[in-house]
Amino acid sequence: MIRPLRAIARYLFSFRTRRILQFELFKLRPKLFGPRKQRVPAHSRLHLGCGTRKLPGWVNVDLSGADVNIDLAIRPFPFTSESFESVVSQHVVEHLDVEDEVFPVLSEIFRVLKPGGEFWVSTPDMEKLCRDYVETGGKKLHEYVMWRDPLSLPEGAPERFVLNRMFHQRGEHKNLFDFELLKWALEKAGFTSVTRVNEEDLLARFPDFPPRNDEIELLAVKCVKP
Repeated sequence: MIRPLRAIARYLFSFRTRRILQFELFKLRPKLFGPRKQRVPAHSRLHLGCGTRKLPGWVNVDLSGADVNIDLAIRPFPFTSESFESVVSQHVVEHLDVEDEVFPVLSEIFRVLKPGGEFWVSTPDMEKLCRDYVETGGKKLHEYVMWRDPLSLPEGAPERFVLNRMFHQRGEHKNLFDFELLKWALEKAGFTSVTRVNEEDLLARFPDFPPRNDEIELLAVKCVKP
């Protein structure tokens, strides 16, 4: 039964469309069966989009396999207001639609943070990506992606194709930010003291996070709930 359905899907839809549909179907379980009731979390630090990197002493959140499985697009978050002292989100916001998801998610993060709480967020830096494209034709980024995830590029693609990968990632990326755009979105949600940081700052503040070694593409920002 599965094979005929896959064959029909390959005939009807492009690879990118199939990936998007697959991801939306993957989100159905936490959408339908994820927690709804707000509760006091077990820890005062929230790790959004943890993936396989579940950290002890944190509430690790993702679509599946986490301490709490939720779709970030479902609001409100299942946590009481002003529950967390710190929230960290690495490479998540680029997967969210700006109007329908980014602003509501930032508002929810603001709600669950305590006054004076910190939000650390990272995402690919549109300015860095464009600068490398203009200055080197994508050479440095191409070297980085070939080291990190070579199968994400079409076989034999020229170096400058890497910018398409960074902007779209086969339909998984919905937007990219530079610092000014991300600062605008964070301030719109109510955050203040929006400052640019780097991975060393994050690891010094939270040494339990493993390094990503992605400074070539990284936009990292720290802000505060007043």
